[in-house]
Amino acid sequence: MPRKSKELRLNQAVALSNKWAQSPFANDKAHRFIDDMVGRLSRGKGLSAGQRRWLDSLIESGVPSVAEGAVDGVTAIETAIKTFHDACSEDYNWEINVLRDFRNRVAKGYSMSVKQESLLNRLITEANKIASGDVWSPSEDQLADLTAAAKLYNSYTRLWKAERPAVYRAVLMVEKYASGESKTLKEKHAEKLLHAVRGRFKKFKSPRFKAGDLGKNVNLGPVVCMTDVYINEHGNIVNDWIDPDGRLVTIDQDRVKKR
Repeated sequence: MPRKSKELRLNQAVALSNKWAQSPFANDKAHRFIDDMVGRLSRGKGLSAGQRRWLDSLIESGVPSVAEGAVDGVTAIETAIKTFHDACSEDYNWEINVLRDFRNRVAKGYSMSVKQESLLNRLITEANKIASGDVWSPSEDQLADLTAAAKLYNSYTRLWKAERPAVYRAVLMVEKYASGESKTLKEKHAEKLLHAVRGRFKKFKSPRFKAGDLGKNVNLGPVVCMTDVYINEHGNIVNDWIDPDGRLVTIDQDRVKKR
């Protein structure tokens, strides 16, 4: 049998990796090995005799077939993966990765524990609910509150934010949902965000001033409120005011006293 050239082996390995990536066996041990060998060959590195033998045997055998009786199970898992991905892949990364691992196991005909079976069924059920629209979603009022809470988040210090990565993720998910980039929003993200900014959110919902009120600022003196409360780009709770010189100024509500 003639010796195979590095170029031919690399081309065959790349083609096999691409086919493997589209199969239920994507990212399994054999696929990772193929990709490692593609990387080595692409960098001009040589392969050991054992690596060449295994790679050539995989090339000759091709992508394995789904185990007998596992087609329906694999199809159900792939449908669930697509549903989670279409809803918002970033928010469902954990579910997608777990399902990919299960897809590999099911496709190979491996047995699973009762706990694994339960988790798989739960994830497929959750995906089916998303596909049918049977999921929690905020009302218009709730979404308005969540959007306001996401803005208030900007007023907190960097240290406060750094210590609460889950809150940052909740803000991202709320913003994606509000913009229409994501089709779903997990209730736990909504609850996490509202709880995190609850103190400032309470101040925003029960403002000290409204349009027409009179107040006094320590630097400007008597001021007249021209707008209801709103949240500025820095996440601060403010109103617009007319100062004694007739200028329109924006002031944090905590910096104005009642007259």
